[in-house]
Amino acid sequence: KMPDIKRVFRYHGAEHKTIHAYESGELSVEAARGYPTLHPRCGTSFLMFVFIIAFACHVLLGWPVLWIRIVTRLLLLPVVAGLSYELLKWAGRSDNWVVKILSMPGLWLQKITTAEPDDEMLEVAVKAIDAVCDNKLVGKYTIRKKYGWPEDRFEYPHVWECRALPDDGQH
Repeated sequence: KMPDIKRVFRYHGAEHKTIHAYESGELSVEAARGYPTLHPRCGTSFLMFVFIIAFACHVLLGWPVLWIRIVTRLLLLPVVAGLSYELLKWAGRSDNWVVKILSMPGLWLQKITTAEPDDEMLEVAVKAIDAVCDNKLVGKYTIRKKYGWPEDRFEYPHVWECRALPDDGQH
């Protein structure tokens, strides 16, 4: 099964390259080829943030009796997920040294879970983004304005939000 998972890793790399190209404003296989397979807002990085924050929180709580451990773990779940999500957002919008250090474990893990894709894989990724996003590239708020979403809901003007197209029979 290793060839199968290696293929998945190559598609994961294609996804990242395509997202980089999309965020730069040029969605094409040619543009995507020049970008790295690592991405700061990857779900793999999110999982690494969850692991590190959960580990730190649980170490601080010690090893109480079983029922207290279960209750505290459950109560901390939204805190761990929320902190991880905020760190991931911060990693996507900031370029300072603290963010780079905090992002390193997730990027190292991505070196295992991504690989260099071929052009066919990039083409699939480009078509997938094109299918779910308004790809007119007329401005940084193209998608939001098209569907009437308020601009102030989004704090990253340089990152375009992808939304599923409505199921109105026209797409």
